[in-house]
Amino acid sequence: MSNKKDYLVDKLIKKIQVLLTEPEFEELNSIILSEALKNKQRPRSVSSFVRDLVQKEIKRINNLPDS
Repeated sequence: MSNKKDYLVDKLIKKIQVLLTEPEFEELNSIILSEALKNKQRPRSVSSFVRDLVQKEIKRINNLPDS
């Protein structure tokens, strides 16, 4: 049963790989931690943070006027 469930989830969610340098990764973690402290929340996962960035960028691009 688990294999069927995993298969269905995999069909709904696509994975991407993001390659970052060590300084970029450290800066990303710093941003995530700063945001968490500012909002008095637990830090989000890197995956969650990057997913949100991608979704916001997609919305921003789709809302740009045609040139």
